[in-house]
Formats: sequence, structure tokens, C-alpha cells
Amino acid sequence: MQKTLQQRIQQREKDLQQLREAVESHKRSAQTAVEDSERIFTELIHYIERSRSELKRLIRDQEKTAVIRAEERLERLEQELNDLRRRDAELEQLSHTQDHIQFLQVTQIYNNRVRVDLSRFCCDRDSQRNI
Repeated sequence: MQKTLQQRIQQREKDLQQLREAVESHKRSAQTAVEDSERIFTELIHYIERSRSELKRLIRDQEKTAVIRAEERLERLEQELNDLRRRDAELEQLSHTQDHIQFLQVTQIYNNRVRVDLSRFCCDRDSQRNI
């Protein structure tokens, strides 16, 4: 009976040792999994931050390009508006002249300018569709 009891004790000690080893193995596996997931998430965070920065830079570059184009267009339109106002004033002044030859000469020059401006305006509108 004592021999059987000794065998049971040895078996329980063996079972206890195996269980301790299994617990340690699970702890190591869990620690490895935590470290791996931490590394992976850190890499993902860095990748997302780089992607965010790159996207932000691309958006700012596009914004800058669009603003420059719009400002150039504004300048052209302001210049065109100033030219039209000046011509309107010239025509107003010319409408009061009694010199018919001067009137015809200035009118011909004015008509040529209008044709050139209209062709330029059409080209500007076509190029604006591409912006």
C-alpha cells in the first residue's frame, strides 16, 4: 500500500511538473503574441501616419496649383474688365465727336480689338474647362 501511495505521489509530482511547464509555455506564447501584435500595430501606425502626411501634401499641392490658376484667371479678368471700361469711356467720348472720319477710324480699330478679345476669351474659357 505504501508503494502504491509512493507511485501516486510520483505521478502527481510528474503531473504537477507537466502542468507548470504547460503554464510557462502558455505564458511565453502569450508574451510572444503580445510583442508581435505590438510590433505589427506600431508598424501600421507609422504606415498610416506616413500615408496621412503624403495625402495631406498632395492635397496642399493641388490646392496651391488651383489657387495659382484661379488667381491668374482673376488677374486676366480684372485686366479685361479695365480694358472694357476704358473702351466704353472712349466710345462714349467718341459718340460726342463731330469728326466723322475720326469716328470711323476709331470704330474700325475698336472692332478689330473686339474680335481679338473674343477669340482670346473663347480660348480662355476652353482652357478653364481643363482646370
